[in-house]
Amino acid sequence: MNHSSGTDVSTTGERIQISDKGNSSNLVVSDTDMKIDMLMGNMDASYEINKLNMISASFGVMGFNSKTNNNGVTSMSGTSYGGNEMSYISYINQKNKRYSITGSVDFQHNFASNKNSILTLSYQLNTTPMKNDSYSTFDNSSLTGLKFDDRYSHGDEKTTEHTFQTDFTTTFQKTNSVSAGVKLILRNNSSDNKYYIDKNGEYQFINNSSMNYKHSSDILAAYAEYSGKSGKLGYKAGLRYEYTFQSVKYLIGQGGDFDIDYGNLVPSADLSYAINQQQNIGLTYNMRISRPGITYLNPYVNRQDPMVINYGNSNLECEKAHNISMVYNYYTTGIMMNLTLRYSLCNNGIDSYSFYDNNNVMNTTYGNISKNNSLGLTAFINWNPGKNTRIYTNSSVTYVDMRSDKLGVSNSGWQDNVMVGFQQTLPYNYRLSLNLMSSSRSYSLEGWRTGFSMAMGSVSKTFLNDKLSLSLSCMTPLSGGKMEMKSYTKGADFINNNISKIAISNISFSISYSLSNNSSKVKKTKRTINNSDLKERTSDTESIGNIINQ
Repeated sequence: MNHSSGTDVSTTGERIQISDKGNSSNLVVSDTDMKIDMLMGNMDASYEINKLNMISASFGVMGFNSKTNNNGVTSMSGTSYGGNEMSYISYINQKNKRYSITGSVDFQHNFASNKNSILTLSYQLNTTPMKNDSYSTFDNSSLTGLKFDDRYSHGDEKTTEHTFQTDFTTTFQKTNSVSAGVKLILRNNSSDNKYYIDKNGEYQFINNSSMNYKHSSDILAAYAEYSGKSGKLGYKAGLRYEYTFQSVKYLIGQGGDFDIDYGNLVPSADLSYAINQQQNIGLTYNMRISRPGITYLNPYVNRQDPMVINYGNSNLECEKAHNISMVYNYYTTGIMMNLTLRYSLCNNGIDSYSFYDNNNVMNTTYGNISKNNSLGLTAFINWNPGKNTRIYTNSSVTYVDMRSDKLGVSNSGWQDNVMVGFQQTLPYNYRLSLNLMSSSRSYSLEGWRTGFSMAMGSVSKTFLNDKLSLSLSCMTPLSGGKMEMKSYTKGADFINNNISKIAISNISFSISYSLSNNSSKVKKTKRTINNSDLKERTSDTESIGNIINQ
């Protein structure tokens, strides 16, 4: 569990509206105070019924709570405002809660006639409830020429999925195996957003601006996979077919109910070659399906800022990406190295885009509008120069190219992420850890965002046979006490420039206790459920919280 209080973010943003009649400018200066709580817990258990049958179970929870208070001044001028200069003051207070709760049960049966033949029956429940409360109040003087009603919105969003899976694997001739299985995912997304306007000191519910929306996707899939080995050559080929039953219903709000059913054929293939006992190389191809989650689908219009609104798109399709990787592995007693060269192609990527409407309000939404290509190299290297010393790096460099025929825009560039770490076991079993992290500018379809660099260190010690752990940690940006992040976006009718400065340096002390010794491991089944097809959007507050809790 981690608590961060008093995280201060100061932002200056300029938005230029471009039109044939002349340009207009919006300048926003704001200060935000954040309080962020994050928690995470996991539990595993297993029971061997006999030598051939075993049950394993797991439970995990991850929570994110935040409170933000934003005070901002917006100044506007230009042709869109009749050549006048206008301004208003806004106070936006938000409370956000987001949890991810997962529980699973697996039953594994080994056949007595062939212990290399395994049948696994699995069930998993995953739910992600989210709550959001937002209050927006405005200070308008008679000089501004503007009048905004104070407003309040309450949102309940939730994704719940039940997954049932059966896998069968058998090995023959020692080096060949066949696997097959079926999976059923029952995924329900729901969003209930209520919108209120302050009328004479009382908040009144506005039905036309509220939304109660349900989006369900039931996915039935079957796969077969063959793997084998011939001398130093290893190979694997697989094919999966997925059929999706999708239904959308609007209980409150504008939008028409609809149903869509569609199928996807998903191939995969691997080749590997063992150069010697320490080295091997591989070539991999797979197709990846990414389905939009509720944070992309929800069509509710967020109006907390009267001049900038955003909403999702319930008509989004799943992304289909083709990935090709070349892998090199090297292992010795003191060195472990993994190098991966990867190329990815997606012709219907989900991206955000913005535009001005007839009321001079900036709209931001999502669509399957981009063609994305990326070529990158990832390196993980671990070196143990001594029994108590470890030096490692996990770094990547990628060239990305993004284009949209619908928007008539393109963007491309190099981006990298570098992490270098050092661990040393000291006398009396104290452990010292130092890490340096750096990321470069990252690119999106309509712009870019600068990266960051920071240093982290910790000293920890365990007690009671490694059950009790105490740790003192610190983190600071290499640029000083505040981390500066810049962003730039450009569309057909706008240009955005933003600069945010985040007070992110901290010192923390943590205590953890394990009910079992770290040396004792819970046995797990060979196969289990792994649903990795869902794509969700991370809010700016969550992104800052993730950086703080690195």
